[in-house]
Amino acid sequence: MKRITLRSRLAMSALAACLLVQPAHSAGYVNNRANWQSLSGEAKIGYAQAINDSLNYVFADDSLAEALGKQGRITCLIANKITAAQLADRISDTYKDDRYEALAPSAVYIIRMTQECRQFINKARMDFGLAPQ
Repeated sequence: MKRITLRSRLAMSALAACLLVQPAHSAGYVNNRANWQSLSGEAKIGYAQAINDSLNYVFADDSLAEALGKQGRITCLIANKITAAQLADRISDTYKDDRYEALAPSAVYIIRMTQECRQFINKARMDFGLAPQ
């Protein structure tokens, strides 16, 4: 039977510890307020733009309600001339409320922009005969 040396045990322990430690951004993803706040201003702007682009893209298999919600947000953004920098500021402002601390920025974006753009979303819905939200 092989004898495990103290040095081998320490090396295995160190390796195990490294494998168990989660990186701060969970492999590069921004999953909560702390991760968001650790980003630079420029990174927040880029991240907000990416969230905006991905969450407002209308897919062929979206339900009518989903597509109209996206269209309402897009119309709202255009009408109010909201920039990516302003979106990042809105996400940061919303994160000041501790209720949103554990949510990903994408969820914070949806919550904030649904509140802010409700009249545009409801108009898009009503134009297609759906009840307002």
